[in-house]
Amino acid sequence: MSSDVLQPTETNRRVKTEIAAAVAIACVLALAVALPALRLRTGLREQVLLREGQVLQAVVAMQYAVETAEMESLGLVAADVDDFTTMLKTARLPGVIGVRLFNRRDSTQDVFPPELNEGALTAADWDALGSLTPVVRMHADYPLAELILTVDQRGTAELIEVIVPLPARGDAQRAAQFWIAGTGIAAELARQDRALIALAAIVWIAGTCVALGIQSIASRKLRRANAELRRRGDDLSRANQELALAAKVSAVGVVAAHLIHGLKNPLQGLRGLAVEQKRASGNGDGKAAWADAAAMTGRLQAMVDDVTALLTDEASGIQFRVTCEEMMQVVTKRTGDIRNSTGVEMTWTSVKGLEFDNRLAALVGLIVSNLVTNACEASKPGAGVHVEILRKRGMIEIAVSDRGCGIPSPKRERLFLPAASTKPHGSGIGLAVSRNLAQHIQATLELEETGPAGTVFVLRIPVSEEVKQP
Repeated sequence: MSSDVLQPTETNRRVKTEIAAAVAIACVLALAVALPALRLRTGLREQVLLREGQVLQAVVAMQYAVETAEMESLGLVAADVDDFTTMLKTARLPGVIGVRLFNRRDSTQDVFPPELNEGALTAADWDALGSLTPVVRMHADYPLAELILTVDQRGTAELIEVIVPLPARGDAQRAAQFWIAGTGIAAELARQDRALIALAAIVWIAGTCVALGIQSIASRKLRRANAELRRRGDDLSRANQELALAAKVSAVGVVAAHLIHGLKNPLQGLRGLAVEQKRASGNGDGKAAWADAAAMTGRLQAMVDDVTALLTDEASGIQFRVTCEEMMQVVTKRTGDIRNSTGVEMTWTSVKGLEFDNRLAALVGLIVSNLVTNACEASKPGAGVHVEILRKRGMIEIAVSDRGCGIPSPKRERLFLPAASTKPHGSGIGLAVSRNLAQHIQATLELEETGPAGTVFVLRIPVSEEVKQP
């Protein structure tokens, strides 16, 4: 599975986390908008009520000014202005239900209309009035029975209580309490609340959209960063595995070099002995066995000669070009014995005019020879092995396919590890050495497909100066 593809459980966990984060953001923003909106609502309501009190206080002051002017025109003084008469004239204003006059010094009060109950002002009210500030209160459901003496009054009403200070006379603090129908003010406050709720909703929706947009962008970038980290972790893990494999194969290479050095002369003697015994046997029963021994030792000697030639070319530093046809002729010669013994035919096709550097051609030839040998051993007598050399997407691809029964699934994961052969008597180092050789030339060797119809290995070589394209 690719590192940037999420498992279903991880995807579900991520979706749940993002939903929870979105809900948390929406709740926090709702709280952040609601608290200031409530404070703003309280402030606006106080301003509206204070406005009503200030207007009524101005009307009372104007009425006192008119009464004082009339008294002075009659040769009287301002002290002769009757408070109750003045308040009665003020009570003619629309919406005024009743008025009470309070004198703090002797606790007397006058009421109008007569049905209005007597009441009382608190010390806090008198203190506020002392600063010439009206006291205004909104009563949403005020019991009418507590305000009016009439026994048939039932229910509640929206009322505004406005207490305004009156001009002081001597040391007596006086005030007038007006009870006003609050239907109009209540409607105004309701409109104000609806506008404030709409504004708060717009701010909350806009803020939530912006926050969720930022969260989405940040989450997407974080997912990309996590995917990149996973990809790099996978690359590092593969690199560590390849380094370990290279170390193992390098150790195998050292052992192989010692074996080649020690086996070269004994193999030559054994092959000569096998050939001599084959001749000496005539047509006896031992002739076939000695013939097989001679073929086997010949094959081993050819392999030793190939490796020796490769090491010689590396040491000499001589460079020349090798055509694809010449390389495949060498592969055909190297695999002749195994093809003859297994009865498998090999065919190959290639693009025209493809040439390799001699060093690259030698290594590629070894890899292809090993793949063809494995394909012949995996195929049934009379089957065919095909080598196809193509150019794809800036790469040279060499595909070796057989018509065997495929590689069992449990063995595919360890296919390129040493000592992981799928053949009964295999050593398990052929594919490991081949992949190591491929990595040495910056190429890749992979199992492309396998199954009952056969197996395909592909060697992909990057195009460089060592490869001349047609």
